[in-house]
Amino acid sequence: MENSKPTGFLRGYVVKHGQRDIQLGESPQPDIEIKIQSVTLSGGKVHRTLIPLQEEDKDSEHYLSAKDFSSKGTFFFFGLPGGTYELTLVAKGYDTYSGIYTVVPGQYQNTIIIELEKKIVGSS
Repeated sequence: MENSKPTGFLRGYVVKHGQRDIQLGESPQPDIEIKIQSVTLSGGKVHRTLIPLQEEDKDSEHYLSAKDFSSKGTFFFFGLPGGTYELTLVAKGYDTYSGIYTVVPGQYQNTIIIELEKKIVGSS
């Protein structure tokens, strides 16, 4: 019998600023119009960067095999040791987002909803 330690995960999705609230009973949905360019997770000995999957890649295959991925406004990091992590997300036309999150192995983590602000161009 294999003695394996539980691992944690972190998942989330993006919405435009002001679109975080959903109607009671509705499932939260990512804004697929937001084009994520990269999602980076750093903390302890972990440093991983995700680039969104191409259209022909199947996000369900990554999810079922517990491989990190980003697709259609969402991201998933699997197999994380417990600890505190910095998450940085870059999306075309939006300010870079950075936040601190805690992962607890073996404990279900809620989905992170990230509200992105439009980049203000031309102000100096």
